[in-house]
Amino acid sequence: MEVDLTPIIVSIVAIIGVIMTSKVFLNHKGSGSKVLRSKIAEHEDYEKYLKKMNTVYKNKANSIERAPHVEGDMGQLGELIPEIVGAFGDNVPKWAQGLLKDKEMLNFVMTQVKNNPDKAKEWFGKIVGKKSNDEKTNGSDETLSV
Repeated sequence: MEVDLTPIIVSIVAIIGVIMTSKVFLNHKGSGSKVLRSKIAEHEDYEKYLKKMNTVYKNKANSIERAPHVEGDMGQLGELIPEIVGAFGDNVPKWAQGLLKDKEMLNFVMTQVKNNPDKAKEWFGKIVGKKSNDEKTNGSDETLSV
């Protein structure tokens, strides 16, 4: 009685082939190609950049929404004008920021305030608000909000 080993050998080779092929596919699936890995890394970096820029713009928007405020007394408006102009400096467009920092313009505004104190108090009174009576009793300083 002779035993035919051909089917047994073919079966063993087929099983080993299936095992080796599955290991190769599983190993390559996890690593991916270099191009694919670089694209994934670029995408993750871009996602981090977008998240950072989103928080930056949210912080900018929140700071723009806050109104500037100046502490002082409306009776001493001449001393408050530089602070009021400085408080508006961050909220004006870039092309107008040079005007607010110009010494001649500030001197012109100061002379107008000195020449027309009633008109200046009326105009800046619309822009600058005082503390309410409850807040005045708690602190001696008055806060002017722009």
